[in-house]
Order: sequence, then C-alpha cells, then structure tokens
Amino acid sequence: MPHKSADTRRRLLDAAIEEFSANGLAGARVQVIADNAKANKQAIYAYYGSKEDLFVATFADRIMHWREAIRFDEDDLPESAGRMFDEYTRSPQTWQLMFWASIEKGGSRPPLPALSEMYEDYAERIRAAQVAGRVTTRYSPPMILGLIRSLVLTWQIQAVELGARMPESLEVRRATIVEAIKTLLNDASRG
Repeated sequence: MPHKSADTRRRLLDAAIEEFSANGLAGARVQVIADNAKANKQAIYAYYGSKEDLFVATFADRIMHWREAIRFDEDDLPESAGRMFDEYTRSPQTWQLMFWASIEKGGSRPPLPALSEMYEDYAERIRAAQVAGRVTTRYSPPMILGLIRSLVLTWQIQAVELGARMPESLEVRRATIVEAIKTLLNDASRG
C-alpha cells in the first residue's frame, strides 16, 4: 500500500507541475490535475491539504530538481549561470512557476520556503567567496543573484518583437549569458 500511495502522490505532483506552470495557481483546476494524474480530487486534499499547498509542493519539487541540475558554484558564477540557462531550457516549468507566483501574488504572498532557502544558501556562499576575495564585493550577494537570474531569463521574458531580433541558437544564447556574467563580475572587480 505505501508504494501505491507514493506513486499516487508523485503522479499528482507531476500533473500539478504541468497544470500550474501552464495556468498559474488561479487558473489551474484541481479536477484537471486529478484527471491527468489518474486519481480522484479527494487525493489532492488528502495528500496536500489545499490547492495552494499543492502549488507550494510543486515549487519545492522543482527547486530540489533545479539545485541538483545546476550544481551552483560560487567560484564559477558564469558557468553556474550557463547551467541555469540549460536547466530553464530543458525544464521550463521551473521559471514558469516562478513567474506565475510573482504575477499572481507579487509581494503579498508569503515567501516560498524552497526558494527562500535556495537563495539564502546561494547568497551565503557568494558572501563567503567575497570575504575570501574570490568574488567582487562591488555588488551584494542578492544583487549578484538578481543580475544572474535576469540575464539567464533574457529570452524567456523578452517581448516577442525584440526576441525575434536576438540569436535563436541555444549555444549562442548560453555563451552570451556566460560572457555577460564574466564581464559584469570582472568589470566590477576593477571598478
């Protein structure tokens, strides 16, 4: 029985990731999640408590996967940014969930624990690298993370009219991000 329970939870989570990343929290339908998971709607409430709690669980799942995939390295922030780009390209649900959370709740929502923990960890690691003299101190760790995130998401958040004028090759996009982060951090260390 426990195997069946774990399997059902995973199917619900996978279906929720797809539904929430496509439609956001407000637009997602619990019945669609249940149907796509081949489960009943009551299972969602039994395992996750509420639609919002299921949304938080999808975030935790995506962030756990994200952290494993990108292998953040405070001593090689440009290549970490390249791996972030790779992961956003491979698994767009992560950035889509982030955008839905920002759009729907903005500053009024409580922080998502998995995201807060990740950013706190990364910021602390950057801070330690700054103290050791390996990363510029011109920008605070949260500012460095924000700049990296913004550059990595350049193509996902771009207006169609501008995006159509940018390189289509994923290799060129990735190389551009890595070079931009290198330049930003190197110029900052000289300034």
